[in-house]
Amino acid sequence: MTYRLTSRQLAWLQDASTTAEQRGAFFAKGPAEAAPLSNMKDDTFCYRPMVRGTIVGDDRFEDSAQALEAANTFMAKWAKEAADAGVALDEIALGIDDRNRSVMETCEDGNLAVERILHLGVIMPYPEAYRDDLDNLLDDLRDLQDDPSAPIWRSIPISVMPNDGDEDEFEAMSGEEAREILVDRLRDKGLFGFLVLIRTPVPTNFHEHGYSFSWGRTAGRNFYDETIEGAVKQGAAWAEEFRAAERAKHDVKKGAGKQ
Repeated sequence: MTYRLTSRQLAWLQDASTTAEQRGAFFAKGPAEAAPLSNMKDDTFCYRPMVRGTIVGDDRFEDSAQALEAANTFMAKWAKEAADAGVALDEIALGIDDRNRSVMETCEDGNLAVERILHLGVIMPYPEAYRDDLDNLLDDLRDLQDDPSAPIWRSIPISVMPNDGDEDEFEAMSGEEAREILVDRLRDKGLFGFLVLIRTPVPTNFHEHGYSFSWGRTAGRNFYDETIEGAVKQGAAWAEEFRAAERAKHDVKKGAGKQ
């Protein structure tokens, strides 16, 4: 993956008030890369050290690992200079705090798809504007209310459910009543963060080095956290547990077939 500077980052770097130490601290965050370059005139090929899509230094290398090492050397130098100068950047505003990249990499590594993100704090002031989202959430939570081991109850108390264990009470409620009670209880418990619905494929077959799957059949769970990154990390842990359980069932079935 080759990174490119955003328009906001480029404007900040070009701003006259941005110091050399601040620019160094920015590039010290990386990532380090090796940029492949070819010369059509003499048919030569090389790698150049690159940091966040920007070529650094004048060196050229035949090996990408050497170029990557040189890029990391530049980053280490800038990081030391920034630390010595006491530079502190607003990494979130500059888009270099790595949280969003971490979410992407977690989803990629764990075969996760984020289907829905609800920011509960935004929903609470005007729940009727989010009627469909809350109805979907109620359906999801109701399906899991009899499963105390469901991952969602690790971060949201089951007592937020409108029925409090009384099925008749829930059935008698109108959709509006159920939504209002759910929102009130989420507010009372200080749950203003993110509720993220995450899906992962159901393995169709297992083999020695992994498993086969199709996105046509998935399993999904809701996860609550104060950050999207935290919810995705929970989802990754659940997906790993889910696949392990599926593999165990597959192994039992396979063993029974051999008998």
